[in-house]
Amino acid sequence: MDKIYLIELTHESPEFDAAYDVIAYDISPEFLETKEFLKYRLRVRDKGPKSTQDKILLQDGYTLHLIAAVQNGKVVGSLYGHLIAKIGPENRGIGFVTYITVHPEQRRQGIGTRLIDAFRKRANEDAHLITGRQIIGLVFEIEEEGKEAIKDCVSKIHALPLDIVYYQPALRQGYEPEQMNLWYLSCEPELTTEAAAKTFKLPSAIVTSIVRNMLVMEYVGPEMKGFDLTSKSYTEFIKSVGNRQEIGFLFR
Repeated sequence: MDKIYLIELTHESPEFDAAYDVIAYDISPEFLETKEFLKYRLRVRDKGPKSTQDKILLQDGYTLHLIAAVQNGKVVGSLYGHLIAKIGPENRGIGFVTYITVHPEQRRQGIGTRLIDAFRKRANEDAHLITGRQIIGLVFEIEEEGKEAIKDCVSKIHALPLDIVYYQPALRQGYEPEQMNLWYLSCEPELTTEAAAKTFKLPSAIVTSIVRNMLVMEYVGPEMKGFDLTSKSYTEFIKSVGNRQEIGFLFR
């Protein structure tokens, strides 16, 4: 098998277009940032903010990583994600995997796991700089139906869907939010057995902080009007949390 290299990309990387195209192959357009806007995000990260809109993208604790898996000079997988810091009363950090995909012909070779591991290391480095501690976990937005390759990948590293109702907002006007599962990979503690996962609970305040920060930081594209507390994306989630003090997992 030809060796696979992982590369951290900038807005000027020659692999950028190919990395975006691998993601676009697997993500519906209404839930995918435009190529121009993703490049803009990375440019703001690399060059620093110059406008009010730029500063929105660099809110406290916000970092971005676009990582490409390259085999024989071809991009075969991509992961895009960022750190969300200042989560909950202890001001912890969590990594948000916004997009991850591997080209169908290269799946089931461990490429997705390697991309996630690389991102987890970068998110931990970011968290140590911002919070002084490692991340508490990673979160993934995954469709309730389909995307079995991604579910298999994250299941192997012991991620599970949280027992909440979660809607991903659309990134384009004229489209409705889509109900998804919010999968969580715990890094503190590591849940390597089903028995451990069944007894694990996250404080509901932490889950609420994660979702609110995700919506505030991620859904600020050129067609977005910002975070809306009355939106279906948020109100359905809040109703599902209800008066619970702790949130566990859904088991497949």
